[in-house]
Amino acid sequence: MDPDTDPAPADGARGRNWRPWVAAGAGLLAVVVVIVLAGVVRSAAQDAEPVVLAGVEQPGAATAACASVMAALPDQLGDLQRRATLGDATAAAAWGNPAVVLRCGISDPIQMTQTNAQGVQAGCEAGLTDISGVSWMQISDVGQSTYLDVDRTVRIALTLPDGLGSAPIQDISAIVQQTLPRREPCSGGQLLPLDG
Repeated sequence: MDPDTDPAPADGARGRNWRPWVAAGAGLLAVVVVIVLAGVVRSAAQDAEPVVLAGVEQPGAATAACASVMAALPDQLGDLQRRATLGDATAAAAWGNPAVVLRCGISDPIQMTQTNAQGVQAGCEAGLTDISGVSWMQISDVGQSTYLDVDRTVRIALTLPDGLGSAPIQDISAIVQQTLPRREPCSGGQLLPLDG
């Protein structure tokens, strides 16, 4: 036998060479599965936690119009699951994490009541967005946008985190369209009074 060449391994030895690699691969796979499952469980736990909402002026929250909207809200908004809410907010709902938040019956925010040089309030100007038959005024902020309906007797605010897409506002628009009658939002360049 030539001393410079290795003898061919026996069939049993050749079969054992892959076993450490399989064991290492199985161990790595188990670690990845545990990490992924932990992330899913953590995400599900966060989605199950109530959303704490600060109180805002909602003079129309107890109106029949808000009661109709709140009764029609779904448990799921697109692929976002509804979450419980805590805090001083009434007539409010939330979905997903970060949360999409709806409030019904709010007061006109200053962004809607500011007037231009002709004395026309911002909520009466062109530039409103029509989504599924509902006119909305969009107010953008850091990391989120809030849409305010302008053509119903109660003011609904829907706040969406950036990057979420348009499905939630389309779904809510369809609900508002079905539950609340449309009306002209303004007269003589001034917003008409709201219910409540």
